[in-house]
Amino acid sequence: MAEIEKQNELPEEVETEEVDVEVEGEEELPEEETPEEDFYRNLAEDMDDRVLGRMSAQLIQDYKRDKVSRSDWEQAYTQGLDLLGLSM
Repeated sequence: MAEIEKQNELPEEVETEEVDVEVEGEEELPEEETPEEDFYRNLAEDMDDRVLGRMSAQLIQDYKRDKVSRSDWEQAYTQGLDLLGLSM
């Protein structure tokens, strides 16, 4: 066990070395194609309606499955609030 503790200890002094980095020819993007504007665009506008339909059907199915799976928890939570006198 003592060996494991010794392996996890950091050395008291760590030697660091300075490194000079030169950047040549930085690529400049035109103003109209900045990554920030491209990041916030609506991807659904470029997607096929069939793909969007499958995605929405899967999302609804997952939501309903989650709702059913937590129904016991919701019932117990509500009963617990009633027993504590905190029901609304």
